[in-house]
Amino acid sequence: MSSRILALLIVLNSLHPPRMEKGKTLGFLMMVLVYMRTVLAPEFLVSAAVTEYIKADKITDDFKKLGIPRWSSTHSFVLKMQGFAVLDRQGNFHETVDTEKLRSLIQNKSVEDSDIPLSDEVMESSRTSRFDKALGVFQIVWVVTQCIARASQLLSVTLIELLTCGYIFCGSLAYLFWLHKPYKMDSRPIIIRSRKSQVTPYVGFIRKIFRALVHLLTFFHIPSKYYGYVAEILTFLVLSVIHLSAWNYIFPTKAEQYLWRITTILHLVTVLKLFYLAPLKGIRGCGITFNILAIPIYALLVLFRIILITLALISMRSLPAGAYIEPSWTHWIPHVQ
Repeated sequence: MSSRILALLIVLNSLHPPRMEKGKTLGFLMMVLVYMRTVLAPEFLVSAAVTEYIKADKITDDFKKLGIPRWSSTHSFVLKMQGFAVLDRQGNFHETVDTEKLRSLIQNKSVEDSDIPLSDEVMESSRTSRFDKALGVFQIVWVVTQCIARASQLLSVTLIELLTCGYIFCGSLAYLFWLHKPYKMDSRPIIIRSRKSQVTPYVGFIRKIFRALVHLLTFFHIPSKYYGYVAEILTFLVLSVIHLSAWNYIFPTKAEQYLWRITTILHLVTVLKLFYLAPLKGIRGCGITFNILAIPIYALLVLFRIILITLALISMRSLPAGAYIEPSWTHWIPHVQ
């Protein structure tokens, strides 16, 4: 069970703050709010990651067209976090720049391609290493594989394991879109200054996957600014299916089992209501109407999530006998127990 909790903590620790930390206290409070939001509604995490990636992808295309071939999604993420400052050739330090300010400097030839730091140099500001990421991915894959093995051998999969798989699914999607985003940058901006020209090829693996999904969404005439909302609804549906998979789980009492079933059905029905609100999001002038109708729905989804988490936690007092049996092959694979 400790490995499941560890995997959940790894997913939470992999979150990328939307902006640079402005101080220990503010950064801590911001991360607490992000963790709370992720625990209660991890679907919002996926929506935020997709939305940030769309904006970063657009900035990347714009800057490449301005004659900055070394510009990548990593630069765009940092720029959105206000992580760049300009040091001109006379040694004058300018405050952090936003997208429009840097675009103006590039158009005026005040900043050239050789002045932009390489992607590897930008990623050095991240507070994580490849080893940390590899360790987290290994443990997460282990938990998911073990849950699949338990189900295939007709062994009980606990509710905590089930919920953890849901968080892993959301965290993995978010991490995929945040793959080129530096993790927990400090408050020191990255300096844009003159340096030798060296073009770093941009690895567009994520962009190719994203562009394929864009073509699919374009077929349904969905504007790009709503991709985050679409990802949010689809993630809600996937987690609803994961919750429903515990329909026949052996609960300590019948009342808890019926409460789980009723809550999962209500959760799914409430998610489907978001589909009916989707057209309002695309109509100009209906933003306030959409918010008035959507806020109660999101509040209900958070309430249902709290009920499900509570049921999963209290069910640990009396687990089914199959929950204590390990799959026959797991002791051959090294992992954190």
